[in-house]
Amino acid sequence: ILLIENPNYLHFVKNKPKVEIFFVDDDQTALTLYDAHTLNFLKTLPTALIPIYRDKLDFKQIPMVRFDYIGFSPEIRKIPKLSEALTLALNFEELKKMFSALGMPGCSSLPEHYMNEVVCKKYDLAKAKSIFTELPKEIRERRLHLAFSNYDRDDVLRGMQWVADQWKNHLGIQVDLERLESGVFNSRLKESIPDAFRKSVIIDRPTCLSAVENFGKDGSESFLKITTDKLESLILEMGLEHAKPKQLKLCSQALHELLDSYALIGLGRIHFTILISPNFTNWEISEINGLDLSRLQYQVKK
Repeated sequence: ILLIENPNYLHFVKNKPKVEIFFVDDDQTALTLYDAHTLNFLKTLPTALIPIYRDKLDFKQIPMVRFDYIGFSPEIRKIPKLSEALTLALNFEELKKMFSALGMPGCSSLPEHYMNEVVCKKYDLAKAKSIFTELPKEIRERRLHLAFSNYDRDDVLRGMQWVADQWKNHLGIQVDLERLESGVFNSRLKESIPDAFRKSVIIDRPTCLSAVENFGKDGSESFLKITTDKLESLILEMGLEHAKPKQLKLCSQALHELLDSYALIGLGRIHFTILISPNFTNWEISEINGLDLSRLQYQVKK
């Protein structure tokens, strides 16, 4: 696709560089093209390569407003102590280091300035083992099915392999991983929810309400069936409240309602890692992942 100037745009600027867009299915192929200067902008740098590129001028990490989580099926949540043990058995600090993440897994993915209290679950292996050993033998010995979409390719696969290893090594639970095409994955969640799954909630506006309302009775994540009267009340109140201090308080209360139920595990603030040639300036990526090239300029750096 070739993008050209739109002279009818309100803030039209002459002589902006033309932008040619390539569709490349493989992340490594895209990186090879970038390193060969065929591409000037790489939309996704695999997290395993962050330590290699971190100190380069073209390395950027952009914070995103979205809600990434590991969810548990209604069947698993009938045994609340099981989902609690599974949550507390994950060494979130290790996961953060593995992905060179800026946000802390175990916390919600929302920005801290949305709330008056950061809501997180912390790694506590001693407590996880204590809870788990009190469960009936047939529950402790059951195999878990963990599903995820192939949309984010290898990074998500690495993360879910890590989760499976944590549950096996810390609690002795055998986990069967299933990687699905994104359309099949989304259909599966509506038909027969796996024991556990990894999902991203894309948010259409940068507010706490836009994330939390997805878990309400009419939201995109309603298949989880985790909404409560209190959560519905908080969602309604968040939509009517305009005072900033009260908005922050309501956001924290809603996140507590979600995470304290152990129905899901927050995966922390997400930052997209990109590479872009320093010769290009005045571009912008919004926190809801919108790319603005209306003021794009090109100047060779000496």
